Amino acid sequence: MIDPIKKRRWWFLVIVAVFLLAVSAVQEVAAAQLRSLAFPAFSLAFDPANPNLVHNYDGLRWKFTYSVSANLVLPRPPDWDGASDIQIRIFFKPTSNTPGTVRFFVRPRVYDPGDTTYDTSGVFSELVSVSNVSQFSQMTITIPATRFGTKSWWYLAIQRDSPVPTYLDDVVVCSVAIGYTAISPLSSTFLPIVTKQ
Repeated sequence: MIDPIKKRRWWFLVIVAVFLLAVSAVQEVAAAQLRSLAFPAFSLAFDPANPNLVHNYDGLRWKFTYSVSANLVLPRPPDWDGASDIQIRIFFKPTSNTPGTVRFFVRPRVYDPGDTTYDTSGVFSELVSVSNVSQFSQMTITIPATRFGTKSWWYLAIQRDSPVPTYLDDVVVCSVAIGYTAISPLSSTFLPIVTKQ
């Protein structure tokens, strides 16, 4: 006959092991919910006749002006949870060693087929300090989920802020990334309940 104390210890170890496996699985699922979409600067649309924004071997060379925008148009990610804020990261570098600060902003517009165009207020990034032509930098723009609603297309007009930032030379934008929280894979998983007949 099995010693009752040993039996309880064995069951305790089994319960602890199952608990640790469950915690590990939850952490993996939580990490898997974060998504990131990256767009090289060459994929952004802009007016080719505007001299303030031109192609460069690394991306888009952008002058110190807010009067030009580069636009990123994409369908609403089908796995976005619809409630979490959207983070836009801009990866860039200065074109001189002049010290100063850089800031961009985004005008998020959303459309369904058949909608007409409209303007909207911008959401600003933080001020990012630059001083080295060889150093890459990144800025983040957090847009509230309410700005996107349920429309099927996102039209993001990206502009460089002036005159508040103090870096007056050109910058080169290399890439733009969009981060969001996806619907949990467990939210659509059906786990049957087994009962003893």
